[in-house]
Amino acid sequence: MQEYLTELRPSWGNRMAGIEGLRAIAALSVVLYHVKLDATTQDYTGPIGNLLAFADQGLTLFFVLSGFLLFRPFATAVLQNRPLPSVRRYAFNRFLRIAPAYLAIFVVAALIFGAVYIQGSTHGMGADNIGRLTDPGKILANILLVQTYIPGYVMSGLGVSWSLTAEIAFYVALPLIALHAARAVKSGRNRVAALCLAPVDDRGRACAYDLG
Repeated sequence: MQEYLTELRPSWGNRMAGIEGLRAIAALSVVLYHVKLDATTQDYTGPIGNLLAFADQGLTLFFVLSGFLLFRPFATAVLQNRPLPSVRRYAFNRFLRIAPAYLAIFVVAALIFGAVYIQGSTHGMGADNIGRLTDPGKILANILLVQTYIPGYVMSGLGVSWSLTAEIAFYVALPLIALHAARAVKSGRNRVAALCLAPVDDRGRACAYDLG
């Protein structure tokens, strides 16, 4: 197990080789996808069409990278039988990562300029569904980023914020998964722990963890 422990270093506060390049690919993919979606009506075919059609997976890559980097310190602690990182600090860092920028953009777009979706996706995504949010319930739901869970509110406000709702769900689940893995290791349920820790195995082999 030692060879794996030397590889699983906490990633908070430093950068990992290769990750920045993947982030650049993910960001460029998202930009290309939205340019194709919102700024052109041309139907591309051939290699360019295939590339643009696949560009929406840039967001998937962002999710994978985020999960890998955030879970890595927790997995390191479990594998080295150390206390888990501070959940309070982790939650505060995630809050600072999302809330200030999102709330500022939401207030400007939804309450000042009136440039957001005023109804849910069931009312369509056309120009007639764009305006200023006035419904207190929708405003509160969007501020708390829970609109995706409320029928009729889905895709209201900033349409792209649905991805933040998904991120927050993962942020909540991550320390719970780590806690379950830590308890599994202590109780000798190594297969359960291996499944929980598999995402951080650089070689992609859950069976490589000899936790016994």
